[in-house]
Amino acid sequence: MKQKVLFILLNEYTDWEGAFLSTALHVGVIPGGEIKYEVHTVAPTSDTVCSIGGFRTLPDYSFENMPKDYAALVLIGGNRWDSPEAELVVPLVQEALDKSKIVGAICNGASFLCSHGFLNNIKHTGNGLD
Repeated sequence: MKQKVLFILLNEYTDWEGAFLSTALHVGVIPGGEIKYEVHTVAPTSDTVCSIGGFRTLPDYSFENMPKDYAALVLIGGNRWDSPEAELVVPLVQEALDKSKIVGAICNGASFLCSHGFLNNIKHTGNGLD
């Protein structure tokens, strides 16, 4: 059975940032190899989210009905990681870490993790030195 990888999308997400990762997970990291993961999108509600490039995405799940049986949580970057909407992600990240799940983030998603202390004792890269 494939393991779920959940991509967290907020409005004004950066549509290109998850493209390579989602492709590698969806078709397999090694061409012709076993496909072990399936990618699902999660947003604050079940309503469509819009990327900064104008792509409209209907999420697979909302924060309220997202599955508990997933392998990894990935915060896709964008312009709204400093919004009240983003604060709803804090308990999701904390729960994932408490359950020893993989948590990843790209661009402003990584900045969000930093600003909430999740990366204080973890080597990481991001957009800046702060």
